[in-house]
Amino acid sequence: MSVKLFCMLQCCSVCGCSWYVVVWQAILLVYAGMTLFRDLPFCWLIQTLVFVAFNKVCTSQYFLWFLCLLPLELLRSRVSASRAVVLGAAWFGAQALWLNAAYRLEFKGESTFLEIWGCGLLLLISHTSLIVSLITHHRPTRFAGAACGRTKKVQ
Repeated sequence: MSVKLFCMLQCCSVCGCSWYVVVWQAILLVYAGMTLFRDLPFCWLIQTLVFVAFNKVCTSQYFLWFLCLLPLELLRSRVSASRAVVLGAAWFGAQALWLNAAYRLEFKGESTFLEIWGCGLLLLISHTSLIVSLITHHRPTRFAGAACGRTKKVQ
């Protein structure tokens, strides 16, 4: 099993506070759902990013979950092309470093726990930067409130 923030989880398992990680993630997911529900595709993207970023377990398949939703938002986002390239490069670089360390741990048996922890922090920072940037530069669709009954009826 590949773990992000391995050292923190080991400390939490010793002191019995591993529930803290799950509670923090649940609070963020509920908050995102309650504040972004008017634009469902965007809400799904942010909730998936929050789940992936703040999950205590990290695998490569999790990244595919939000990558399939990302094009829906990029078409209507106000994120500049240069900022999108920087965010993408930061995420890709952090993921490559993390995958390298995880591969060496799992398949070669090298002790890379501290490296995985550092790469996990880089992934968390890149995911959080992506979430903040997407929310900051989000442009809601003109029919985003239709699913919630917030449109005027035509007589």
